[in-house]
Amino acid sequence: MRRYILLAHIGLGLILAGCTGGSAPLPFAPEFYRLPRTAPLSTPLAAVAVYQFVDKRSVAAPTVLGEHPVRTGTSGRAVFYATEPVGTGVARAFVEGLRAQGFQVLDRTMNPLSGKREEEPSIPAISGEVLAFSSSSRRTGLVSYVGGAAFHVRVQVYGSKVAKVFWERSYSKSSDAFLINSQLVFLSRSLAESVEDAMNDPTFFEAVRRSSD
Repeated sequence: MRRYILLAHIGLGLILAGCTGGSAPLPFAPEFYRLPRTAPLSTPLAAVAVYQFVDKRSVAAPTVLGEHPVRTGTSGRAVFYATEPVGTGVARAFVEGLRAQGFQVLDRTMNPLSGKREEEPSIPAISGEVLAFSSSSRRTGLVSYVGGAAFHVRVQVYGSKVAKVFWERSYSKSSDAFLINSQLVFLSRSLAESVEDAMNDPTFFEAVRRSSD
């Protein structure tokens, strides 16, 4: 992460841009996620169920994004939160991407995937893991800051009947932006790009087809 030197009287306003009246919405507000650039399939595959992604981050609560300074010249810090659990918000982005492709999607994003596939055992399931989804900054001096954002999601296609992984791929990016507004834009873009990459990956659809056999 880079180091930035800010003037004391503008430091706090810049750090908090995007969370106190700035333009970037918090995850997973309606404006946070944009649909990927994909064309609907002419012959959609079988229905799929999308489950909550497993949140593997080291956080105190599933909605935590990170901490930021609250006032220039003090050591106070504030925790910022997403509007819903990160594992659910990420999963819902994939629901939207699949529906944009023309799939019939069963939204199970509030529930983790059961190892025995007790719900909808006859159709493929999509879930995954969230290894990083963060926005944070800290003060390194009176008017100096470092910050950054991280995104790391593993998408998995599970077979019908049993929770066997047929396909998985990781999407990982990081940013050294220290403004919250820029960090949230980065997270929004990274999530949209990971969905778009999956929706345009022929091996993803082949895995869905095979897992339904």
